[in-house]
Amino acid sequence: GTPSAKESRGVEDAETIYMGRCAPCHQADGRGFDGKVAADFVADKTRLRKDDATLIRSIQQGIPATAMRGFGNELTEAECASVVGFLRRRFGDAAALPNSSASASASASASAP
Repeated sequence: GTPSAKESRGVEDAETIYMGRCAPCHQADGRGFDGKVAADFVADKTRLRKDDATLIRSIQQGIPATAMRGFGNELTEAECASVVGFLRRRFGDAAALPNSSASASASASASAP
C-alpha cells in the first residue's frame, strides 16, 4: 500500500519533535507552565522515572482525563522512543547532576578524536 505520512517523511530528530509537538504545552524548559498546562519534568522528577514503555505509550496514546493527547498517528514508535531519550537527557535526574556517569561518558565520547 501507500506509505502513511509518518512513514514517508522520514525520521525526525528528537529535539525537533519535542520543540514542534511537545514544547507548546510542556515548554522549552520542560516546566509545562509550572505544571498548570502539562507535566513539569523539572520540578517533578518522578515523571521521567517511569519505564520507557510507559512513557512511549503515553506519547503514542495520550493520557486520559488530561490535556495530553496521543501522537501515535504522527510519530513512529522509534521517534517516540527517541523523544523519551531526549526528555531523560534534557530534564531527567542525570541532567541535574553535572558529574554523573552519563554526562561524563557523553563528554568523553564528544572529546574523543
